[in-house]
Amino acid sequence: MNFKNDHFLERIFSLLRWFFLVVAGIVYVFYYLQTKEDTWRFALLLGFGLLYMGTAEWVLLRAPRRSPRYSAMTKLAVGADMAAYIALIAFTGGTSSPLLPIAYLIILHASIYWNVRGGILTALIMNAACFAITQLQPADGGPDRLLYLALNSCFFLLVGLLGGLIVARERRYRNEKRFYQELAKRDYLTGLHNHRAFQENLQTQLRLQKPFTLVMADIDHFKKINDQYGHITGDLVLKQVGHLLEACIPDKQGTVYRYGGEEFAIILHTQQEDAANRLLENFRNALSQISFESIGASFGVTMSFGAVIRSEEWTDDVVKAADLLLYSAKKQGRNCIVWGVANR
Repeated sequence: MNFKNDHFLERIFSLLRWFFLVVAGIVYVFYYLQTKEDTWRFALLLGFGLLYMGTAEWVLLRAPRRSPRYSAMTKLAVGADMAAYIALIAFTGGTSSPLLPIAYLIILHASIYWNVRGGILTALIMNAACFAITQLQPADGGPDRLLYLALNSCFFLLVGLLGGLIVARERRYRNEKRFYQELAKRDYLTGLHNHRAFQENLQTQLRLQKPFTLVMADIDHFKKINDQYGHITGDLVLKQVGHLLEACIPDKQGTVYRYGGEEFAIILHTQQEDAANRLLENFRNALSQISFESIGASFGVTMSFGAVIRSEEWTDDVVKAADLLLYSAKKQGRNCIVWGVANR
């Protein structure tokens, strides 16, 4: 489910609920309110509507969109809509009610969450309710009334079917689009975000002027590994290093990218050198415990790091600065972290 788009639709349906509440209230008061019993029925229905609509509105505005409470409320609201609608139709003339077309809106609402099955199920419930109301009310209108009921039953089912199909098709297209967009930003070998994703996310960080720590990292003597053990072994080393980096740097604390070749980039969501250095040292310790096997021999790998904290005031090229620090780490003998001071 695309929570952003579905939330927008849910807000529209919520506003339409309030609109139809006002319309239904005006229609009922001016055309159907005649006895004291009518007043009590309308008051109860109005109270029910205000209660569940107010609750739904509060959840939409306050609850996190991915929370179970939000998901449950959006689905339960459809059931509450149906209950309120059936009572309203029964109070305003049954199948001859001027408010009957509201059913199409409720069927479409159900289609958003339950696709074709939800649309058809809601249409069937509406049809059953209309049939029951027709049987309970005094018979008038003759054959025309039955014809009207049959036509509306067909229209309800068609709207449920078409609405569900349209929603299912749109969701499938949206999911496929998101899949291919994500695929274009992933490195095929390591599964990490690739150079393109790095540049896009870096520009976002710079545009929002957020402080962060940029780390450029390189596998030491990687060419020798390829030459001595072969490119297949080299690929296995890259994959293992990529997986270990992701394991040591949780999503909430940073993002790891394969910058190119044997080089990796890391954007850490902190400007505290101690916190950033702790993450990198944890990775280096974990890497030192790994032994790679190839052609009957075992070997370990080390990495060099260039790290710089980018503050809001700093305008220098942060990638260039981190790359120069990485080069400095190699000159100092590799297998180390070199930190830089931002020029302000």
